[in-house]
Amino acid sequence: MNKKIKLLALFLFTLTMVSFAGCGAKNADELTGKWAYIHDTKTPALVIKANGKAEYNGNSYKYQRDDSHIYLTSEKTDSLTFRYELNGDKILLYIPTDYEYVGDFEPEGLEGYWEDSKDNWSYEFTKDYQFSEDGHFFGTYEVNEKDNSITLTYKDDFDKTIIYYMLNGKTLRVEYPWPMVKMK
Repeated sequence: MNKKIKLLALFLFTLTMVSFAGCGAKNADELTGKWAYIHDTKTPALVIKANGKAEYNGNSYKYQRDDSHIYLTSEKTDSLTFRYELNGDKILLYIPTDYEYVGDFEPEGLEGYWEDSKDNWSYEFTKDYQFSEDGHFFGTYEVNEKDNSITLTYKDDFDKTIIYYMLNGKTLRVEYPWPMVKMK
């Protein structure tokens, strides 16, 4: 009888491990592969491997994810967290960028001029809900404080865009959605 209990326990343990491995493989399968920005479909920007590793911008990372975020960790470079939305063989990867407030006083909410001098990007938000992006794209904006998002409605032929934000003193972190496609 003792031998039967050991065999049953071994069988149940093996079955449990196989089911856990199956769940992990299913989650990894959706994102495993090479991803490229839609404006440069020949160059992989994000590579996710089935072994739990990833590459982003030429750096190697360990990879994990949940239903809304990708977590890239490394001992050599800064760890990264990206919000994402998966839709078949397309993904919106929300890449964070920090903008600094340009002005003499502390900002009051989003209103004011914000710039990222590294990439020469900028946002300007006005009291009457107008915005300028990089001094070239204009429109109106709406703030959702529940999920810290801003809906940008462009005057040009761009789709409405939802960005996520976080204010910390004179720093505005914006998570902007960059469309990517899975490379074949």
